[in-house]
Amino acid sequence: MFKKSGRCLKRALSLLLSLITIISVFSLSFSAQAKKKVNTYPAPYNLHAVNYSDTSVKIKWKLKKKLKKDSGYQVLVYNSEKKKYVSYDFTRKTSMIIRNLPDDEIRKIKVRTYVKKKKKKHYGKANVLELPMPPTRATVNAPVYSARGQMTVSWNPVDGASGYILQYSTSASFESYYTSTLIYTAEETEKVINGLGDKTYYVRLCSYKTVNEVNYVSRWSKAVSVQIEKGSSLKNMVNANETDTSGKKAIYKLTSYGVDISKYETTYERLEAIYRWHNAHASGFQNCYYFTINFNKCVDALFGETKKYDNFILMADGNFQNRSGARPVHKWPVIILQGVPLIMDGRIESYIDENCFGLEVGESSRARRFLFSKWYISYRPDSFIDAGFVVKYKKYK
Repeated sequence: MFKKSGRCLKRALSLLLSLITIISVFSLSFSAQAKKKVNTYPAPYNLHAVNYSDTSVKIKWKLKKKLKKDSGYQVLVYNSEKKKYVSYDFTRKTSMIIRNLPDDEIRKIKVRTYVKKKKKKHYGKANVLELPMPPTRATVNAPVYSARGQMTVSWNPVDGASGYILQYSTSASFESYYTSTLIYTAEETEKVINGLGDKTYYVRLCSYKTVNEVNYVSRWSKAVSVQIEKGSSLKNMVNANETDTSGKKAIYKLTSYGVDISKYETTYERLEAIYRWHNAHASGFQNCYYFTINFNKCVDALFGETKKYDNFILMADGNFQNRSGARPVHKWPVIILQGVPLIMDGRIESYIDENCFGLEVGESSRARRFLFSKWYISYRPDSFIDAGFVVKYKKYK
């Protein structure tokens, strides 16, 4: 009897072990499948740099599948000291600007997908982008006052550079306004700038290298200054920026067929015609926003469509208050020419009884009390420089 009960016990134990084994295998298989279902996204593809400097980079990528809820991307930057990738940030967008890049010879960025389940991120496969180092920092020599309204800037050549970006401004900080000029060849080491006022100008330079249509830009050189003893008139300042009639059709349409720039020979005459038309038709715009945007688009067509210059015209907006002190009444357009911010809004003339075409910001004591708050650059016909690095440019011939 004891033998029989022992056999039964053995059978029961054997069946129990078999059942445990089956449950364990099924459980492991189920958890593996569950885990596999979490990481359904493939690695991002077409990962590339759009803008790049020695301290910042903007990257873009694509994904074959559309992201679902509770999923996104993680961007990691390689740290040579720790010898591993360190998380930079998370996003659901397919682009990101990475600032304060480490000063390493090896610069690598990894992008991978994640899916969040039960407060835990499950990561998919990654794609890696390796960035070349930008060219070395350029050194600019002290500018020389060479003639009325003119300075000559020279610099030392940089090995491996494709060209240079020259900036000049009457602001030592370059934060509020500046004029940018492209030098397309590394062999060129001198530039003559015309149309300057009788002011102190600050100049800085950086080098850039183009690889696969992406511009890799060095740090800015230390700014140097020059005093222009005899400055240009406003007319010469504006005419220092050559334009043609390629923007005729756009301007004609934007001004309701009121301004035909082909009737004028100089940049000054064309710009003044655009300015006067907007002043005469200010009441026809819904508000100051549309007035400023329309004016900016006309200036864009005048300067941005011209293929014969390498200066990049910047435009800005400011706030304006009325006589009672109410603010803001409207925004007013500013255009930066030859490193100087100029008011381009004739509506201010009704307040101060002063010609505001090309009136320098801060020069008029009567206009100053109506112009409040810090004005800011808001519009770039040739989106060019942002946060110290090249955004995009077209090589004009």
